[in-house]
Amino acid sequence: MSGNFLTTALFGKCHDLRKTDFRGAKLGNANLIGAVLGDWYPVGSADLSSTDLIGVNLSNALLIGTNLSSTNLSFADLSNANLYGANLSNANLSNAKLNGANLIRANLIGANFTSVNLSNANLHGAIYNKVTKLPDNFDLTKEQMLLIAPGVNLSGVELNSVNFDDADFRGINLSNANLNESILSNANLSNANLSNANLSNANLSNANLSNANLKKAIYNRETKLPKNFDPTKEQMLLIAPGVNLSGADLSSINFWFTDFQAINLTNANLEGSNLSKVYNLTPEQVKAAKNWEKAKYNDWLRIKLGLK
Repeated sequence: MSGNFLTTALFGKCHDLRKTDFRGAKLGNANLIGAVLGDWYPVGSADLSSTDLIGVNLSNALLIGTNLSSTNLSFADLSNANLYGANLSNANLSNAKLNGANLIRANLIGANFTSVNLSNANLHGAIYNKVTKLPDNFDLTKEQMLLIAPGVNLSGVELNSVNFDDADFRGINLSNANLNESILSNANLSNANLSNANLSNANLSNANLSNANLKKAIYNRETKLPKNFDPTKEQMLLIAPGVNLSGADLSSINFWFTDFQAINLTNANLEGSNLSKVYNLTPEQVKAAKNWEKAKYNDWLRIKLGLK
């Protein structure tokens, strides 16, 4: 469908277009009310990058994780659309309607939001940079958006399931940050501090990791790392079923959404670690470790461990 002219096309309400490649298509003024173009991993989302969507009606559309980078959405109706984690980097949204839209953890780097209606929109955790153009009198602090720029401190921040493709993270402090399932392919992470960061299921293929601090950053077998990159040399920690972490320093790490099935934790240091949202972790494994009383667990595991 790439490059086709589909102006004024009617796709109909709730059509499932998640696996459609729209790159370069002309969809100006198309009616996509309620269309399903994005969903949670691993279903996948449509690719609408560099597409002409001027004046398109995407009100109430499901656009979770959809790639809309460099897309022209000026005068589009995205009211009440779900754009959670969508990639809107370098997109033109001038004069668009985004009232009531869900933009949580969306990538707004370099996007143009001039004269956009963002009333009642949720932008919590959405990322932007100094090039992003936002509406006049827009309150960034109130919306709890995150500035991505060289040297910024994002230590301990929840950044999971965010599309950071091509983002500039030079010198940024991402220590202890949760980057689970985030897309960091082609991102510039040179001189960044990623110590103790959670990189499980993250995509770092083609990322620039020169001089980055990755000590105690955790990853799993689904994590995509750059070609010829040696995680062991960088002192990263593989968290996957059956691995031996006996005696390892696992202190102060956020282990959210990691699988501890049959992992050997004998004499591993768990002080200050967050184990409240992990899979297949047993009380026996925990009690074989050191300082396990000083880690964070879910209510069920706390009861099994005899903790108050």
